[in-house]
Amino acid sequence: MTGPLTAAFAAAHTAKDAVGATDLEPALASMLERAKSAWPDVDLAATAFVAHVAARLDAPEEGESLAEQLQRLHASDLYLACACARGDKRALAHLDERFLSSTTQYLARRGGPATRADELQQALRERLLLPTKDGTARIASYAGTGPLGGWIPSEPFSKRATARCFAMRSSTPSRSSIRPSVISSRFTT
Repeated sequence: MTGPLTAAFAAAHTAKDAVGATDLEPALASMLERAKSAWPDVDLAATAFVAHVAARLDAPEEGESLAEQLQRLHASDLYLACACARGDKRALAHLDERFLSSTTQYLARRGGPATRADELQQALRERLLLPTKDGTARIASYAGTGPLGGWIPSEPFSKRATARCFAMRSSTPSRSSIRPSVISSRFTT
């Protein structure tokens, strides 16, 4: 008999027959513990998280088990991304603090005005958190195979956003700011 985490994982995984033959409960519980310990104040149901992971997980490499594949994931980053996609206010605040706050340094390294950091942060928030054509936030597509900080659009998008920030003449943002509290209100009913 499998546990509730394995059942939620199996229901969302593309290779349901491969999951059904294995009790992944210890590996899923370990992954969940690693993730929750990094973000203890983020509220995300365990079964929602493992289903999110399963839906984004590719088939294991030859000779690799699903449990080994789960061990390699950046579980804490994946947990944060999943919670952000679901609109958790604390997760959104952590995303801002840990990942988006570095835009001032990013602009400084490229010779840009630090005063434009807010606009760049805003552009990144919009790109990551607002629903795309399929109705999901782009951050929901993060699969945890690398660090979240490396996945957040940096090169092509940031170059465009940086250029836009450099080109703006007024010091007042041209659009209303979407802060985490505004974004999270879009997720609540």
